[in-house]
Amino acid sequence: MKPSRFSRSGPGGSKRSSRPPNRGDRPPRPGGKGQQQPSRGPLGKRPSPAHGTRRPSANHQATPAPAIPERAPEVPKPVIVRHGLARVLSKAGYCSRTEAARLVLLGRVTLNGRVCRNAEQPASLEADEVAVDGERIEPARRVYILLNKPRGLVTTSADEHGRETVFSCLITERAAEPAGGAPELFHRKKTTRTEFRLPGHLSAVGRLDQASEGLLLFTNDNGWAERLTSPQHHLDKVYHVQINAVADDALCQRLETGVESEGELLRAKKATVLRQGGANSWLEITLDEGRNRHIRRLLAACGLEVLRLIRVSVGALKLGSLGKGQWRHLTPREVQAFVPKETPASAESHAGPNVPAAVTERAPWKRPVKRR
Repeated sequence: MKPSRFSRSGPGGSKRSSRPPNRGDRPPRPGGKGQQQPSRGPLGKRPSPAHGTRRPSANHQATPAPAIPERAPEVPKPVIVRHGLARVLSKAGYCSRTEAARLVLLGRVTLNGRVCRNAEQPASLEADEVAVDGERIEPARRVYILLNKPRGLVTTSADEHGRETVFSCLITERAAEPAGGAPELFHRKKTTRTEFRLPGHLSAVGRLDQASEGLLLFTNDNGWAERLTSPQHHLDKVYHVQINAVADDALCQRLETGVESEGELLRAKKATVLRQGGANSWLEITLDEGRNRHIRRLLAACGLEVLRLIRVSVGALKLGSLGKGQWRHLTPREVQAFVPKETPASAESHAGPNVPAAVTERAPWKRPVKRR
């Protein structure tokens, strides 16, 4: 019979007891049977002190763990938006888009040092080098001008019949003192007359026909001009109109109700009588939409003739005491008055698909816990 490990003989020949040694004299193991169980951790594990360390006393203050520094949010890289080459030249204020397309087809435009004959070639002045006849194109400074248009001028840059245009006022007339101290943006030419060199591709915002007069805006900011002329914004425009009859409240009510003319309904947002004479009257008519010869056609449908038509305000912008044929720069506050205040939601919708979304702040990194 094979001896047990408890019955092995010692060096003296005596045999040890076959029972295991008595352990009752040893202190009970913490957490054993009959002892209070320590609280378990969040993952079901009993917290045990590290090997070779003492348990902290009741009066011991634990040292706080060092704070984990949070990661700084990543700054998104600027997204470069490219447009067609002809449109890039037009938005830079160099010329119109039609003229730019002609220059591209003639081979006078280079893109990054190479001749480009494709008017729709994507390009950007921020990332690419665009030049015309060897001269690099830089983004044009934004210009905003208010002109008191005289009667008899055509609202166009070049008239095919040779009539005088509104741009003759901007070239030969000195700018009036700007309200609020707007900076002078034109470069004066040293000539015998008081002349100014216009920025490239300055266009009128809206139109006034040849017989009309008053407030007319010019700019090379296409986005700003679109906000003023878009029918979705319903920008109020106020006109003082002289007619060949004595007006009354019934006429104003009829103008606000509207009349049919050439298959469309024409009406005024508001019409009031300013003053009356023996055979004529002055009306103040407010429009929130722009149609071709709107006021003249509206009054003609009522059997009336327009003697004079003067635009006195566009939105919050007033004509004021500016003389006939004079112009001035808009102040920054006047320009911002036509820029809508965007909410975060609307700004995100206007940003477009190529603009990255806002970067959210990341939570501090934590080491993953292995589960048994």
